Amino acid sequence: MKTRVEMPAKTPVQILQLLQRQPELSMSEIAALLGKSTSTIECAIAKLKQQHKLVFEGPKKAGRWRVL
Repeated sequence: MKTRVEMPAKTPVQILQLLQRQPELSMSEIAALLGKSTSTIECAIAKLKQQHKLVFEGPKKAGRWRVL
């Protein structure tokens, strides 16, 4: 009998899930929560923005992420 092994979600999926619950998180906070480097998070967020799955609204310090 085969046992199903759960694989961890990919970084972009983890970011979207996090931001749906806490849209006010900064990139460095996301990196700390996921145990990834800030540059990894920046790259993943840039791709999500290009794919029109994520947008940042408001000023840099007081803005929020919106998952599309």
